[in-house]
Amino acid sequence: MITLNLFHIYFPKLKPLKISLGEFARETYLVILTYNGLKGVGGAYPFKPITGDTPKLLISEANKITNIPLNPKKDGPKKLHLFLDKKIKSKTLQAAVDSAYHDLLGKVQKVPTYKLYSKKSFSALNSVTVFLQDSMKATKLGAMNIYEQVPDLKILKIKLSGKDDLKRVKVIKEVSPTGMKFILDANQAYKDPKKAVKVLEAINKILKNVILVEQPCPKDDLKSLKYVTDNLKGMMVFADESVATFEDAKKVISKKAAHGINIKLQKAGGIYPSMQIAKLCKEHDVKIMVGAMIEDTIGLTACAHFAAANSNVVLTDLDTDLDTPKYISGGSYLGDGKRKISLRYGLGIGFDLKKLNKYKKDVIYKKLI
Repeated sequence: MITLNLFHIYFPKLKPLKISLGEFARETYLVILTYNGLKGVGGAYPFKPITGDTPKLLISEANKITNIPLNPKKDGPKKLHLFLDKKIKSKTLQAAVDSAYHDLLGKVQKVPTYKLYSKKSFSALNSVTVFLQDSMKATKLGAMNIYEQVPDLKILKIKLSGKDDLKRVKVIKEVSPTGMKFILDANQAYKDPKKAVKVLEAINKILKNVILVEQPCPKDDLKSLKYVTDNLKGMMVFADESVATFEDAKKVISKKAAHGINIKLQKAGGIYPSMQIAKLCKEHDVKIMVGAMIEDTIGLTACAHFAAANSNVVLTDLDTDLDTPKYISGGSYLGDGKRKISLRYGLGIGFDLKKLNKYKKDVIYKKLI
């Protein structure tokens, strides 16, 4: 029998992150699974605009699974999800529990989590994001700060809003090093696909080296997404919000609506269901990138192990912990322009709740279950 505990961890000093869907506080919901003295950890961020999940739902559903009747010595992740699918609906919570279970599985089998799926570790370049700011001056400073903080960065990601995007990329280009590559994330900002193509091609002329754009059109409008994919020159189009589940991926692939898919554990429900999506993409020669919501290092580490287990990942976008307090050891980190992982067993995260007290000015935590 596995026991589940849930904690709310909040970072009071950090400024909320702003995208076209709104502003979002910096926090995480930490799941700890305990089995015979072994502990597995997983992080969750209830991102309502995408998953529909809220903190209230997360807590309510976590109370339904405080005891999980599985044995990680013999029960694999498929059996975990058969259990979770019957008990809870929250994909966010499923992802956190799934990550913690994979942490346990790795520790039981004495391997890093990625080796549960692949003998070889694959790596791709990782992007770092310039989020939307209140002014162009702040946007420029945001890009400059990233270049200073991550000197070996190879790919910068720029958030778009559908408004003033040309101005935004111009000020970023002014301070960008020669040879910097870019990706664009519209977060569904363009309702008119013809306008999207026009603006995105104009942006590419400014930046010169844009690899791809994520989700230019509303998530349910695959017709418009396909129009952009078929008509945009010079860059690939990736579906993000349009794909949460395996069935969503099948739909996008069957309609040839995008060149690739951004897989996020918290949309899919964790590493195991994300592996099913990745396998489908590989079978149809559809590229994948691995992204996240606004997780801290615990959540991003699970994403990094998932990415390391897949050969068809062209890019990882795991950076929302650059400014969070380092209250854990190990896990994953940025180096050489990539997201690297620890080779310790499981997710490789060293973590002790008792030691959080020394971070009490920067990290507020509360046990919920």
